[in-house]
Order: sequence, then structure tokens, then C-alpha cells
Amino acid sequence: MRKLLLLCSLISLPLQAAVNAQVNVQTLELGETLQLTIEADQKVKQNPDLSSLHKQFRIVGSKQMTISSYTGGEPRFTTRWRVMLRPLKQGPLTIPAIRIGGESTFPIALNILPSERGASPLLGHQMVLETELDTNEIYLHSQAILTVRLFHQQPLPDQAHLGHPITTDAVIKPLGEERRYSTRLRGQNYQVLERRYGIYPQQTGLIRLEPISYNDGKSGSVDQNLQKTPIEVAVLPEALQKRPGYWLPATQVSLEDNLQPRNSTTMGEALTRKITLEAHGIVASELPALSPLKNELADIQLDNVILEERMTDQGIISTRTEALTITPYERGEITLQAIRIPWWDVSQDREKDVAIEARLINVSAAKATPAPVTIEPALSDTPGVNNPDTPPTNNSNLLIWLLTGLAIVSSLGWLYSFNRIRIGKQKEQALPPPLEESVEDIDYYDLSEANSFEELSLACSQNQCATSQLLLLEWAQHTWPNEDIYDNEDIARASGSQTLQLLLMDLEHHLDHGEEHLWRGDLLLEALDKIRDRRLTGSY
Repeated sequence: MRKLLLLCSLISLPLQAAVNAQVNVQTLELGETLQLTIEADQKVKQNPDLSSLHKQFRIVGSKQMTISSYTGGEPRFTTRWRVMLRPLKQGPLTIPAIRIGGESTFPIALNILPSERGASPLLGHQMVLETELDTNEIYLHSQAILTVRLFHQQPLPDQAHLGHPITTDAVIKPLGEERRYSTRLRGQNYQVLERRYGIYPQQTGLIRLEPISYNDGKSGSVDQNLQKTPIEVAVLPEALQKRPGYWLPATQVSLEDNLQPRNSTTMGEALTRKITLEAHGIVASELPALSPLKNELADIQLDNVILEERMTDQGIISTRTEALTITPYERGEITLQAIRIPWWDVSQDREKDVAIEARLINVSAAKATPAPVTIEPALSDTPGVNNPDTPPTNNSNLLIWLLTGLAIVSSLGWLYSFNRIRIGKQKEQALPPPLEESVEDIDYYDLSEANSFEELSLACSQNQCATSQLLLLEWAQHTWPNEDIYDNEDIARASGSQTLQLLLMDLEHHLDHGEEHLWRGDLLLEALDKIRDRRLTGSY
């Protein structure tokens, strides 16, 4: 009976996640970093308790991710934390047991060797360069923060130059202003020049940054390489998302709209809408288009797109603001569809989204403007009696005015008849082509336009910048066969759309500056869809 009760009590206990820990290297030099990986064999809400590490290590950065897989048709989940550590002293060290919920990892022994530069990385050197990455593994287009510190005992010459990190595989932006301060290490005083950079990789794989050089600026001096090892970053591909689309990795995202959930306007009055997307840890050029431009009951024009970047010590903060003008077609209630932006939280390694719910616009009839009232002077009811202030009527003048009026009316009638006869002759001379030919021409242009638009839509949806430009010209020539179309300026003129003109300027900017890989075609495709729909329905 006791065994049965014990078994039942064990079954009733919640299952604990089995946890383990491992490092990528167990022997390293003082000043180098190591990666500690902690794993739990199921989804875990608690974070590992890292407080025991602070006595012997400096925590450079950490990252959490959840990995799912299927075994025997059953889903399995693994929660993984990666922690970058830098030992604070040499000799044998131990990573203590780390608790996660009710479970703990096993301790890990390390051997920290003296640095090749001596007992301290700075001892015996008047100038030393130190670089530090907050993580050595990031997603494509996300952010890694690189801190560069130049320790020097003697004042730097005014003409001295410290280079910046360089690579062709990533965008690198300085974060904030450089800092200068003093510190004391191993009983010696040092001046420190500190800079921070944001690294935003543009391709997957291992990217390497060129060594940072220093030159004192004196005549005949050459660049010195003060780095011991190159800076390397492992770039992961885009994570698998439930809703496929654009890739927006960030640490924080917000979406704002100046319209209220319910809005009112009148016929003939346009509304101005501003939508702003703010994202932390990604460059502004990677932010997606926000507002759809199609609505059956209103004309939506994109007036302007503003991309801004603000640099802070914690990283880049980018914003995309779209200014739109909304003009109702008719009275009633207009619904602007909800805007939902999916993004990937790189801190928690999971998919999230921000949204603006649908907006309603109540359109009422325009208020009628009352016509001005003209008050005529009253006439005397007594025949033969004149107003004393009015001079006597001259019968001869009245007869002259009557004859003049008749002559003018006769002249206008003659001119009208002559103009009708002339227009009729012109129509007879310029007869339209036979009906059969007109129908064939229309069918030809409609078929060619449909085929070229299908190819153009595919290129825009795949963000193929140069291909979209070529197909756009072909489609425009089929859409407006009577217009001379040779470039984007001709397309904008033929369409009469200010929104399309702005998007074509954006397309040319990406082509002219070699930024084809940054171009996104979804907004252009929406504008072309709208122009095409209006043209086919005859409302263009």
C-alpha cells in the first residue's frame, strides 16, 4: 500500500526540465571570451540564475531561443541560453552550478592562462586596443554592438587617427559620441578612448571585420595593427515564421497612428493620416511599407515617406513615417483595414507582432451654402407716377437698347449654326476605324497589358529592383499605347499619380546608389494595382 501511495505521489508531481551546460572552450587566455550554453529539454518560463557568475566572470552578453522538432510524430521543445563570459583572473576557475527552476547544471572547470602580453593585458604596454562584442552570433539584418577601447598612458597627438571597423558584408554605424575617461589597472593609470558601433550584417555565414589600425599622424609613420585576433560574427539566416513575409529582427517595435478608432469628415474634405513604425536594433532601410493604398470607397494617396535613424549607446532606433491623404468617394462609413506588422524579437528569439486596429471614417454630405438674397427696389403701383429721385424715362433710348439686343441674339444664333455645320464636316472627314479593327486592337493591348503586369507583379513581390524597372516600362507602354513612354518620368506623367511618382523616385534611388538588395516592391505593386483597377473600371 505504501508503494502504491508513493507511486501516485510521484506521478502527481509536475515534470521538471532536465538541464545541462557546456562551454565552447575550457582553456583560454586572460582577456579572451568563452561561450556558455545552457539547455533545458522543454519550454521553460524561468531564466537561469546567473548571479553566481559575477564574482569570477564578466557577462558580456546573453541570448535565449526556443527550438522545436518532431520525433515519432510528437513535438519536442528545447530552451537554450547562450551566455558570453570573460574571466576576470587567471588560473583554474569553475563555472558553478546554475539553477533553472528546480533543476541545476553541473559545475564546469576552466583553465585561464596568462595573456601573452604578460600578467595583465595592459602591463608593460603604453598603448593597447581592446574590442568587445555583445554577442558573436546574430540573425541576418539584426544588430551586434562592438565596443572599441584604446588604452594609452601618454597623451595622444592631435593628429593621431584611430581607424573604424570595416567589412563589405555588413553595414557599420557609429553609436553615439566617443568617450574619453581615465582608469587605473594593476596599479597603473591609463587614459581610455572608447567608441561603440552597431554591426548590421547583410549576408549569412561568418563575417570578418578588418583589423582596426592606429596612426600617430607623424611624418613618415605607418598604420599600426594593435589587434591580436580578428573580429568575427556568425550570421544566422531568417528564422522560420508562422506568417511568411518580410523579415524584421529587432529588440523592440512600436506602431503609432494619428487617426482615432472612429473619425468623421464630409464629402469633399480629405483626411491626413500619419503612421509611424519605430524599431530598435535595425537600420531604417529595412523597415517595411505600412499602409495599403487600396480602398473601394476612398482614394488613398501616399504623400511622403520619411526614414530616420537615432543613435544611442544601446544601439540604433529607426523610424518609418508614412504621410497619406484620404479622400472619400461617397457618403457613408469607410473602413480602413487593420495594419499588422510581424517582427522577430531577437532577445527572446520568438515571433511577435504590432498592430493598428481597423479605423472607421463616417462621411456625411457637404453642407449646402445658402444663395445670396438680392432685394430689388419696389416699383410704384400708380401708373403715370414717377419716383421723384428717378429721371423721366426716355422712350428713344429704350428703343435703341431693344434693337441692339435683337442684333446680338441674331449674331449668336448665326455663329452657333455655323459652328455646328463645321463640327459635322470634321466628324465626317475623321471617321473611326471599322468596329472589327477597334475590337482587335483593344483585345491585343488588353492581353499584352495583362501578361506584362503578371510578370511585373512577380518581380515586385520578389523585390527584384532592376527587373521591376524593365518590366515597368514594358507594362506602361501597353497600358498607355498612345503616349510616348521611355522612362519613369513619362510613366508618372501618363499615370497622373503623385504616389506613383514618389515610388518611382525611390526605385531610381536604389538603382543609382547600388542598393538594389534593400529595395522592397510591395508598395509599388499596391500603387500599380490601384491605377490599373481605376483604369479598367473607367474611373481613371
